[in-house]
Order: sequence, then structure tokens, then C-alpha cells
Amino acid sequence: MIGARGCMANDLIACVVLSALVALLLAAKPGACTYRYNYEDYDTMMGTCRENEVCNIVHHRHWMPSTVDKVCRCPLNTPSCPVVHTRHGNVMNVNSRTQMKFCAPLRNLRPCRDGEIALRRKTLYQSYGVKNVSIVVDCLCDHRQSYWTFHNRSGEDFNDAHHLFTVVQNYKCVAMKRCAPHEFCGYGRRDYGFIYHRCTCPVSHQCKFDLDEYDDDVSELFYQGPAYLARCVPIYDYDWW
Repeated sequence: MIGARGCMANDLIACVVLSALVALLLAAKPGACTYRYNYEDYDTMMGTCRENEVCNIVHHRHWMPSTVDKVCRCPLNTPSCPVVHTRHGNVMNVNSRTQMKFCAPLRNLRPCRDGEIALRRKTLYQSYGVKNVSIVVDCLCDHRQSYWTFHNRSGEDFNDAHHLFTVVQNYKCVAMKRCAPHEFCGYGRRDYGFIYHRCTCPVSHQCKFDLDEYDDDVSELFYQGPAYLARCVPIYDYDWW
């Protein structure tokens, strides 16, 4: 993709405009996506998905092609892992624009109970970096308006002989409560602009963030980094982005 990197000062504007046009053309192309992998040698590192294991994470970006984080391959003789953001199908939502995709329907899972661990993310590290990632869900979180929250780390394991280190991160999904007007309602990613909601806003209000109010480091499911603080503001308030 063409970008403004390497442009001289006098032609920077032209390069930025060209980059924007290319991005729009890619976004207009059906099925256009940007793929990302957790490991450099993904052809040999990426394993076959197990039951109830996340195969892709799809980020439905504003005005740009979707970004797809590849996690594992669907088994042979089965359809490939979905890469398009949809309302239905083999999917579980992280927020309104990020979805977990699965190789098959999650028919054997029941709705999550309050306080129950709903997702386990297992990361295997080696001396050169990430060797393998496995994300498995244990119950259904889309039966109600809810958000994901980190619970704890468990199952840490050391293997000095092979320089391996395993970390399991456990997450729960928590039912959203109703926010009050102008109350904090979630975090907005500074790169994609997606909001990780914490509560639902009252009627005639929406969850929006101000570019001047942010946190340098927040931790969400599949994201860690700077984020804007969002609040429930009246829909007619156009000073918010």
C-alpha cells in the first residue's frame, strides 16, 4: 500500500492525499482485508483450530478495509475461517466493530453465568517471540449486552530446556448497566476509534469520546495501549467526535 513514508516536505500533502485515495479504493473493493499474524513464520506456526477455538479476529475499521488477525486454520474439508464482519454466523462480538470468528457454529455452548470465565487466551512464547496463540471460548456471551473484562492469569509454565514460556489469560463477560448522562461509558481505541463499552447510555444519548481526554495505557480483550475516555453525551452535542 502506498503511504507518505519517505516523502519530502514539499510533496508530503500530495503523498497523504494519494494514500487516502488508495485506502478508499481498497475499502470499496468487496472483501478487501488486511491480514495480520501473531508469528513471523505463520505458514509453519499456525495450527489447526480445535472445537470452540477462535480462528480469526475481524476489526471492521471506519472508512478503511477490515483488519483480520489470523489465529488458527480451520480443519481440512471444512469451510475456511470467515473474514467479513457480519451480524450472524459463526461469530462472537468483542465490541460493536470487532468480532471473533469460528470454524463452526457454537451449538454446544450455553450462555455465560455471572462471574464465570468465558474465554481463555493461551500464548506460548519462545526466545525469539510468540510461538503459538490459542483462544478458546467456554460459554456464549452474546445473549445480552455485555463487555469483556480481564479476570486473572493462570497456568503459567516454564520449560528451560526449550526456552518456552506459557501464559494463560482468563476473561469474563459482564452484563452492562445503564449509564447516567455524561458518565464514563467506555474506552475508544486511538488507532481504530472503536469503543469498548462499559455501560449503555440513556435515551437520546450516545457514547462518544473527546480527543483531549485519554488514558496512556488501557488493557482490553485483544488490545493494550492508549485510549480515549468516552462519555454519554446528548446526541445533539456536535463538539464530540
